[in-house]
Amino acid sequence: MKRTIKDSVKRHFLLSSSTLLAIALAGFAGVCSLLIVGCASYGAGGVYSSNNRSEMGGYIFGYSEYAETTVSYAKNLSGKDTQSLGAGFSLKVPISFWNISLFSLANIEYQWILDGTKNVSNLGWVRFGVGLDYSISNAFYVRGEGMYAPDLSSSLPKIDTVDINPATGYTIRFGVGWRPGVAITPKRKETPVSKETPVNIERVQTNLTRTNAAQTENIYRGDTMVDIPYKVDGKGTWSWSIFQPSIPNDVPQDIYNRLWNINLKTIKAGKYDYNAFNYNTAQWITYDESAMSDDFTFAGVCSNYADYFIFVLKHDSVLLELYNKGIITTNNSPTHKWIEYRTEKNRYIIDPTWCDWDYVGEPLGIYAGNAEFAEMCRTSYNRDALIEAKSKSWFFRNVNTVTRESDKRAHGL
Repeated sequence: MKRTIKDSVKRHFLLSSSTLLAIALAGFAGVCSLLIVGCASYGAGGVYSSNNRSEMGGYIFGYSEYAETTVSYAKNLSGKDTQSLGAGFSLKVPISFWNISLFSLANIEYQWILDGTKNVSNLGWVRFGVGLDYSISNAFYVRGEGMYAPDLSSSLPKIDTVDINPATGYTIRFGVGWRPGVAITPKRKETPVSKETPVNIERVQTNLTRTNAAQTENIYRGDTMVDIPYKVDGKGTWSWSIFQPSIPNDVPQDIYNRLWNINLKTIKAGKYDYNAFNYNTAQWITYDESAMSDDFTFAGVCSNYADYFIFVLKHDSVLLELYNKGIITTNNSPTHKWIEYRTEKNRYIIDPTWCDWDYVGEPLGIYAGNAEFAEMCRTSYNRDALIEAKSKSWFFRNVNTVTRESDKRAHGL
C-alpha cells in the first residue's frame, strides 16, 4: 500500500506522543519523590500563564534555600478542551531581611499539552523572574512569583530527535508554604536563668577559643582574653578564652552599672531563636508593661534583643535622657542590630544578643559549634564563671578593639 506523507507524519506523531506520555509519568513520579524527601519546605498555590493561549491552574512545590521543584496542572481559558501537566525546576538567589525574602530566579519547565482527542504535544519554558516570600509565622509563609519567558526559538539548536516547542510569555504564581519540623509558636522559657538550662551562644561566636593548659581565672580591668577552666582530665585543664572589654574611663560608673543591669535583664529574658534564623522567620515582638516583670521571657533574634533592651532603658529617666540626646543609640547593619554608647572620643558596642547563652532551635552549619560551648555552660563545674564572662564579652566593647572581619561587618565597621 502506498504510504502518503500525511500517514508518515501521523505515525511519527503517535510515536512521539506515546514516548512523551511515558516521560511525563516518569517525570511526574520523580519530581513528586523529590518534593517529598529533598526539600526544607513545601507548598501549593495557583498559577496563570499566557503565551499563544491563556491557562490557569494549580501547582505544588518543594523548596530549599537556593532551589525549587514544581508540579503543575492547568486548563486552557480560551474554551478549548485543552489541559496541561508540567514539571519544573528553578534556581534562586535570595536576599532576606526581617520576615521577608526577596529572590531572583531562573526556571525551566517541561509541559505536556493534552487536547480533547487525547493527542499530546509539548512546550518547553525557559523563564526568568523575581519572587517574594512573607513569613506569617515560624512554620508558614505566603509566596508570589512573576516570570517571563523570552522567545528563544531562533537561538536554540535544532535537534531532529528532540521535539520541544519553546514557549514565550509570562507566568504568575501565588502560593502558601509550610516548613515541617518548625514550631508554629516559639518555645518560651519556663525556668529562671539560675537553674541549669541549655546555654545559648549567639550564632557568631567571636573571639572564643578553647585551650588545654593548667590555667586559672584571671581578674581583669583592661581589654584582655580571660581563660575560664571548664574541665579537668588526664590531659590537663581545659579552658575557654573569652574577650573581656575594659571598664571605660569616660563613662560614669553609675551609668555603666545601670546599663549593665539592663544587659543582664535582657539576657535573662531572651532566648536566641535559631529556628527563626535558620528559616528566616523572625517576627516583630511588641513589648508592653508586662515585659518588665522578672518572669518575662521571649525567643527572638538580634532585633528583638535590641528592641527589648531599649524598651527597658526607657523606664529609667536618667538613661532615657541620654537616649534622647543620641549618646545611647540603636544601630543596624544589613545582618545585625545592637546598642551603642558614644562619648566625645569613643564608641562602645553593647550587644546583648552576642552576650547571651540561652537558645531554642538548633545551631546549624558554621554555628553548630556553639552547641558545644553551651553544653559546657550547662554542665561544667565552673558554669557561673563561663556565663559571666560570656555576658561581658560584648558589653561596652570599644569599636577599636574589634579586629575580626566578620565582627566588623556585622557591626558596620
